[in-house]
Amino acid sequence: MRIHRAARCAAVLLLLASAADAAPLTADEADALVRARWFEDMPEDRIAPLSGEAVAHLDALLRDPAEAQQHAACVELLGRAGGPGAFAALEAFAGREPVGEVEAATYRARLALPLAWGAMAQRDPRALDPLLALARADAAAPTWRFRRLDSSGVHALRRSLARTALRGSGRGGPEVEAVLSEPAPRSGGAGEGR
Repeated sequence: MRIHRAARCAAVLLLLASAADAAPLTADEADALVRARWFEDMPEDRIAPLSGEAVAHLDALLRDPAEAQQHAACVELLGRAGGPGAFAALEAFAGREPVGEVEAATYRARLALPLAWGAMAQRDPRALDPLLALARADAAAPTWRFRRLDSSGVHALRRSLARTALRGSGRGGPEVEAVLSEPAPRSGGAGEGR
């Protein structure tokens, strides 16, 4: 039993070491990852830190409304992989919040944002501030809605995702504990507030 456990630990350490030594993803590799359709999630073994050109490419995709179908994957990859300029690219995307009714692709991308901040916060402490801002009870409600979810319903869902991402970020401290001790979000009724 000990031999098997030791073998598993060694395999995990090798996997982590190889990921840490992996060459940064190029713009073409990042593009292929965000355009692929994954059954569950992007495979961890395909994710490596992004090169500056890859971050710039993903940022350009996020700024292009014609590429909306790739926005959620771009947000996810920026958060999970990081790289020079990844924080700024996510921050810029977060600052371009839509107004009114949104399409499904925009809805997915906006809900990917708290999880991306949580993944990034594991490596980059700057990501903790926007994550905390989304997780707080007094967080501003979004300016957008999706189908039957009005802004209060989206707000409750986004806040719940942010709290989950905050727990998974591995970050602690009094501010994190205070936010996590606030009452859990309650969903607003569908169609309210329109």
